[in-house]
Amino acid sequence: MYIWSINFNVMNKQNIQTYILLFSTVIISFFLSSCNKERVAHKIEGSWDKVWVEDLKTTSKERWIFKSDNTLIIMRNFYNATPMDYMDTIEVGRWKVDMKFDKNHRRLDIYDLKDGNVDYYNGEWDIINLKEDELFIVNKEVGRLFREFTRQKS
Repeated sequence: MYIWSINFNVMNKQNIQTYILLFSTVIISFFLSSCNKERVAHKIEGSWDKVWVEDLKTTSKERWIFKSDNTLIIMRNFYNATPMDYMDTIEVGRWKVDMKFDKNHRRLDIYDLKDGNVDYYNGEWDIINLKEDELFIVNKEVGRLFREFTRQKS
């Protein structure tokens, strides 16, 4: 009991203020990061069509639908390079936004995809560009696989 009283007495007013300031900064940073994460997630929600950078004239379509309940649906109008007249669901999984305190680093975590593209789509995707109608993401784990999207117009 005597040790605690000595430590408390050693702490002067300036040290207490420093600890309070440090604690407040951590709490505020956590709160702002959480709000920013929600803002980024809200910008991603919706339907995005892949831009076929390698062949802009293609009729192939790939659509990623980021739902507000964190469900991700991936659809295509082709199967094994065979065109179809309709969009078919090829994957259903989950997604979430993650951010790091030390940098302005935004990441999209995609997981629980099970239908044949597990290693291809699951993983951490860095958000390179996110605007109202543009999304560019890169998965470094799969040899810098990238996807560029435009928002699907309703």
